[in-house]
Amino acid sequence: MNGIHDMGGMHGFGPIKREENEPVFHHAWEGRVYAMHMVTPVPIPGGLRYAIERMDPAHYLASSYYEKWLYVQTQGLIEAGVLTQAELNDRVAQFRSNPNATLPQRTHPELVQRVLAEAFAPESHRKAMDIRPAFDIGEAVRARNMHPMGHTRATLRER
Repeated sequence: MNGIHDMGGMHGFGPIKREENEPVFHHAWEGRVYAMHMVTPVPIPGGLRYAIERMDPAHYLASSYYEKWLYVQTQGLIEAGVLTQAELNDRVAQFRSNPNATLPQRTHPELVQRVLAEAFAPESHRKAMDIRPAFDIGEAVRARNMHPMGHTRATLRER
């Protein structure tokens, strides 16, 4: 792929600036976006990375790390029918016109404990598959020079 999302080695963006003792989240809303992503049961079609790579290039470049996550999460909710674009636009307009408004709060200690237990439960990412790998260890492979939109993996096999 050769979109704006594949910036590795691109010139003109300057050095990566590392912040000494950088916090996990720079703003409280970033932690909330992370939590939304971790516990919202609505799947993101193709996964987080694929969805981020489908963002408009100008929007991608103008967005911070967690703004990209928020965009993907809200688009996933819209695509799943949980939320409409109009509902999202209305809520955004409400908070833009009243930035000091109190955020909705929900107190449900049992739900919090259940979500935390699920989020931190050990989980194996190994999957039992009834298929044989396409290539053997050490076998030579050739990848095509492809330029599709979004993230991809070369899966075609030529012998």
